[in-house]
Amino acid sequence: MKRCVTAIGVFFLVTLVVISCREHPSPASEKRPLPPSATAGHAAGLNNGAGCDSILAVVEALEDRVRADPRDGNAAQALVKAAFDSASGCFITAGKGTFNRSHPQAAKEAGRTMAAQYDAKRWALYLKTRSLGRGIMFGENIAGEITYSSTFCSRNAGDTLVLLVKVPLGSVIVN
Repeated sequence: MKRCVTAIGVFFLVTLVVISCREHPSPASEKRPLPPSATAGHAAGLNNGAGCDSILAVVEALEDRVRADPRDGNAAQALVKAAFDSASGCFITAGKGTFNRSHPQAAKEAGRTMAAQYDAKRWALYLKTRSLGRGIMFGENIAGEITYSSTFCSRNAGDTLVLLVKVPLGSVIVN
């Protein structure tokens, strides 16, 4: 029982820290214009909750394509292009998380949400690294941090939670 309470407390603490973070501009050496994207101009729709399903479908399909064949440079470039919203200056990523059946019932949802957020942020690090011209393949180690992100919509598919997350370009710090 103490583990469950501790896990939930840690989750809320992490959530508060993430929410209170402000966007940090990226160093001038990292600034590089990104191409117009498939999600460009949809920032207003995301803020209003409209268009989430279609954007989620596009981004999720491209992420699945890159995950299936990390060596496919064309798929990676298509994902970078589609996942960057030039109107808001943000990466739009989809993160997936599933229940851990060994956790107590009260902690299952929190764990699934944290896993989906972690996955979405990992994609943002990957996209920023690719947009900087580094030929990293998905699945390779990437060092960095996300200082701010926000979740716009979610979808449940069985035990899997899929989150659509917006991460400002300056909030993705790649080491």
